[in-house]
Amino acid sequence: MTTLAPPRKRMSQGRRHFLMAAPLVALLLVLLIYPVGQLLLLSVFGEQGFSLTQYHRLFESSVYVNVLLITLKISLWTTFFSVVAGYPVAYL
Repeated sequence: MTTLAPPRKRMSQGRRHFLMAAPLVALLLVLLIYPVGQLLLLSVFGEQGFSLTQYHRLFESSVYVNVLLITLKISLWTTFFSVVAGYPVAYL
């Protein structure tokens, strides 16, 4: 006499998508978020402990502030044009 095994429960669609995306999210965390976090921690912790002196020196110099503003302006224009160009293409 043979017995049939009960049918296996199917994995929900949301859980399947989560499991497929989990390795990519882990890779993103390891290769992008962790190094940026480490850089931020290094920028505020010196030999004497927590200090914002590096940021004070950065914003004290008008040259650095101008470079940061130009970089911000370029990045905002690039984002704007990317959205304007990419939005219609997404509907093709």
